[in-house]
Amino acid sequence: MDKKEFIKNLITLLGQGIIDKDQQFALALLCSVAGESIFLLGPPGTGKSLVARRLSFVFSESRFFDYLMSRFSTPDEIFGPVSISKLKDEDCYERNVDGYLPTADVVFLDEIWKAGPAIQNALLTAINEKNFRNGLSTIRLPMKLLVAASNELPREDEGLEALWDRFLVRVISNCIDSDTGFTQMIRQPEITNITISPKEQISDTLLQKWVKQIPTVQIPDSILDCILYVKKELKQISNGENVSPLDYYISDRRWNKLVRLMRTSAFLNNRNEIDYSDMLILFHALWNKTECIDTVSEVISRSLFQDIMQACSNLSSKAASGRSNMPRKKGDKELFKRYKVKDFFYVRLISVKEIVPLYFFLLDYDLLEEWKEKDGVLYYSSKLSANVVRVIEMPSRVYSKKTEHEDILNPRKVKLLKGKDSIYINNFLYNMELAVDAPIETSDHFPKASSKSSDKNFSKKGIADINWIQLEFQKRVALIQDSDNVFVSKADKLLVQKYIQLARGTIENCKDHNNPV
Repeated sequence: MDKKEFIKNLITLLGQGIIDKDQQFALALLCSVAGESIFLLGPPGTGKSLVARRLSFVFSESRFFDYLMSRFSTPDEIFGPVSISKLKDEDCYERNVDGYLPTADVVFLDEIWKAGPAIQNALLTAINEKNFRNGLSTIRLPMKLLVAASNELPREDEGLEALWDRFLVRVISNCIDSDTGFTQMIRQPEITNITISPKEQISDTLLQKWVKQIPTVQIPDSILDCILYVKKELKQISNGENVSPLDYYISDRRWNKLVRLMRTSAFLNNRNEIDYSDMLILFHALWNKTECIDTVSEVISRSLFQDIMQACSNLSSKAASGRSNMPRKKGDKELFKRYKVKDFFYVRLISVKEIVPLYFFLLDYDLLEEWKEKDGVLYYSSKLSANVVRVIEMPSRVYSKKTEHEDILNPRKVKLLKGKDSIYINNFLYNMELAVDAPIETSDHFPKASSKSSDKNFSKKGIADINWIQLEFQKRVALIQDSDNVFVSKADKLLVQKYIQLARGTIENCKDHNNPV
């Protein structure tokens, strides 16, 4: 059986008459096969309950249970009422669970954070171990997928961290953003029911077969390095100032489950090992607050190329040490020759969204890094009659209207990255205006793959040659951008694009260092 086509067909069937929900269906299917739960965060009217209800059609002869939580909800309403006859005749406290959560295959719990402590405690075991204690016996739950939803995240002071941690995948559910999609939603006929034939459904036999095969999926060393990089970076960020300890906390249990989720993704994409495209699924699994989403996405994106960047750095350092007595190709003098300079120190930044002229203090260029964001300040200079951006060398340095520079007006902090003849300001690319006689640097096309190339992680290989680095970069970009991973959306791939450009620029700079004129 072609598992990938099977899943793609299910996503298509589930999405009939629904706009922009394919990835929610895809990630929910991934969770169901991996034995995990999914949380949908979004305002009312964004299709959260509809998505959950549709998912009940995926499994053959499945039973669906849904409930809207309130502060007055009782365990009886979720797990079933206590059997009066059992209590009276047998002195046994046991629930009649038929038709309630303990007998359902697909469960949807709306406004889950409003549930009381008794319900929350029972859910902890139900979600993680798939068990429910009913009287003197323990019921093995048939639950294949639990979908929870809310228009808010759990508050830190309500002790909901353990329950929140149980939801491995977390997805933002918004209204339709594009005009095309919105128009399509209004014009199309309403589809209230869908039909999925038994041969298109996931049977219990098929699911159990998949569950046994998933652990055989391999984890390459290169992917382990990416995971370790993400783990280390998030831990370092969590130790920063003004950061709550739980903002970027990822438990060992959660990491273990995430690796299984990635294995499941590889398996359902007909692969026997995890590749770089599976790492993009972590965009929806490592954030604890919405304000952490961008930072988490950046760390994951950087992890995909961190060994390439390190190899370029090693190679450039080796080349520099070998010609330490030679004049540098690009020093300050070369910088000022290469760019069109205004008022001795400033180069203009060109972009498609330029309204007010924008200049960059050229001597700050060497302070920027091609891979790590630095703090900067953007302000209006009355002297230049333009906006100016500079690097903040010391994080504690504070810019205000009352500074030693009288021409600084309306300053605001920004994030800066170095590009090739460009800089990124808050992730937006600005090209530096070149001098009229500046040489145009061209790059060779990537070499074709050779039989001598190795799939092993080259960070353990030592210093590689530049052609080998280029080839590895090309292969990696293809895996991320050109792969048809069922569970990765176009939006996910777009998040990585900036770091692909940065890595490409770093490789070009590395070529410059190793091929001096």
